[in-house]
Amino acid sequence: MKRKYVYNLGFIIFLACIISCDSKPDIRFSSEQLEIGTVEAGTGKKVNTVLKNIGGDTLFIKEVSAGCQCTDVKISSNRVAPGAQAKLQLTYFANNDLPDSSPINVAVVIRSNARKEFHEFYLKGVVKKKKLRLNL
Repeated sequence: MKRKYVYNLGFIIFLACIISCDSKPDIRFSSEQLEIGTVEAGTGKKVNTVLKNIGGDTLFIKEVSAGCQCTDVKISSNRVAPGAQAKLQLTYFANNDLPDSSPINVAVVIRSNARKEFHEFYLKGVVKKKKLRLNL
């Protein structure tokens, strides 16, 4: 009887070790592509998105960067508990020199201690030139 108890206890400890070994943090975005719509040339547009830690351990954000200097990225917290969320605020600045109907396609990369070290999502949209009115 004691032998069966010891084997069962050993099996439970073994399973607990396997489960805890797979407790790395992991990231899920509310969307892999964030549509920001139309941005008027010479202006900026702010958008927000959320990332969630779907892993079993604390997520540490080491770096958040955008693929160009035209985008500013701020994160609400560099530390995200399991099951918790962090908010990302992104501001895209449309240069005056961009031609009308220029596509916006900016990669935002997050480096962390997650299973996959680098995660990315994209800002998508269109830059429109300001229309001039002539008063004659």
